[in-house]
Amino acid sequence: MLNKDSEILNTEDIVSREEVKKLEYHTQTTKEAIALSEHRFQELKKKPTMEQTHIRISFLIDRNTREKFNSIAKKRQKGWKTHAINEALLMYLSQLDEEKFD
Repeated sequence: MLNKDSEILNTEDIVSREEVKKLEYHTQTTKEAIALSEHRFQELKKKPTMEQTHIRISFLIDRNTREKFNSIAKKRQKGWKTHAINEALLMYLSQLDEEKFD
């Protein structure tokens, strides 16, 4: 990788976003850090919670299907299961609606 001076950079020279965030926190004053934290908290409060946009339901699922689903979910980020179930169900229901009119 080349920087603006066309020098070759090693991967050790590249700083991750997490490291940049840590540096930003260390260079802020306490007052700035508190103000930033409060701002982020207020932004989070504006977003609807999952409980406000979704509803919990209970149903039975085949054991083998559950095992396969969970093994895939382990490789994904938090919230993927909810997203995947909602997407799959929506696709299935849309297909059923289309078949009604054929």
